[in-house]
Amino acid sequence: MPQPLPEVPVLTFAKFYQILSEAGRELILGTIRPARWKKGKIDVLFASAGTGEAVKLSEITEQHFDAAFGLNVRGTLFTVQKALPLFNDGGSIFMTGSMAPVKGFPGFSVYSASKAALRSFARTWLNELKGRNIQVNVLRPRKLRRSRCFLLQTIRAS
Repeated sequence: MPQPLPEVPVLTFAKFYQILSEAGRELILGTIRPARWKKGKIDVLFASAGTGEAVKLSEITEQHFDAAFGLNVRGTLFTVQKALPLFNDGGSIFMTGSMAPVKGFPGFSVYSASKAALRSFARTWLNELKGRNIQVNVLRPRKLRRSRCFLLQTIRAS
């Protein structure tokens, strides 16, 4: 008889979204610390966040920029950083990327830049974590031609 899969600590989107606020940093710690105490170590972390709206270059505000980078970049960075001490060697980190940095959609320059930063994180972190054999991946949704389905394309940061 197969063994049941162990429970995995989950950081919900609702909790993750609160990273935009000052209290968000403590929220990450408050979610990850109990996971360690109750469940042990982490094998897989899916750090997924994304917010963005179409704003023309001439209309971008500091608030718009801070909101997108606060969630998409800062939130992902500090989630991974705080989870790292709990990671087993050989674990995997997944982040959600976007086609926006590749396609250059008008009005989405701030969102595109924030998602491009994740690929940069992945390439750098892979080299930093090489000694622990931790894989770092960016999943980039892509629409399939002639279909309404989406493909998650893994971009290995090698």
